[in-house]
Amino acid sequence: MTCRRMFSNLLTITVVAGCLAGWAVESVEAQGRRRTVPRYSPPSGRPTVSPYLNLFRNNFNNPLPNYQTFVRPMQEQQRANQEFSRQFRRQSMQINRLQTDQQLLQRQTQAAPTGIGATFFNYSHFYPRR
Repeated sequence: MTCRRMFSNLLTITVVAGCLAGWAVESVEAQGRRRTVPRYSPPSGRPTVSPYLNLFRNNFNNPLPNYQTFVRPMQEQQRANQEFSRQFRRQSMQINRLQTDQQLLQRQTQAAPTGIGATFFNYSHFYPRR
């Protein structure tokens, strides 16, 4: 066999094998399957760093002790934030309940829908059929 004929046969076999492999595989993804990244969830309501570490902070300009200056206001703010988040969750649940009630009431009414259907380039009211 000549070199040219061997190259031709090799090319034919490669093309046929490529076509068969393409038909055998249903789908190929270049980067693999996408993994979803879990959403960030904050720590369980506690601060990551204790506010009592501020007791050892240098506070030269303030006559009050570090507890009243740093620790206690931080704890009060954390309590207020927790209360606000509870109120927010409670209100959002109430809003969701009201929305579902409203949707149920809208479905139960027997009133006919208002409005008329619109069409594009509908000039039938200008040119009536005879």
